[in-house]
Amino acid sequence: MVAVNTGVDSMDDIQGFRKDLKLESLTLLSSPSGADSIAKMYGVHGTPTTLILDADGKVTAQIIGGNAKAIGEALANLGFKD
Repeated sequence: MVAVNTGVDSMDDIQGFRKDLKLESLTLLSSPSGADSIAKMYGVHGTPTTLILDADGKVTAQIIGGNAKAIGEALANLGFKD
């Protein structure tokens, strides 16, 4: 799993979000200018947007906004547990 931050959030904010979701081991790419191509590739038009992809790279969920509950539910649907 990889997170891409395209905003100007502080690393403290990003780390807090990861901790809230219990995803401290999540790989993070943070590059406001370099991540645009990734956002375009997946059709992301606003931030924050969370995309959950399956093992084949297919988008199984798109969550707009910082909705930790919806993200947790989407991960649980793929078999991830708390």
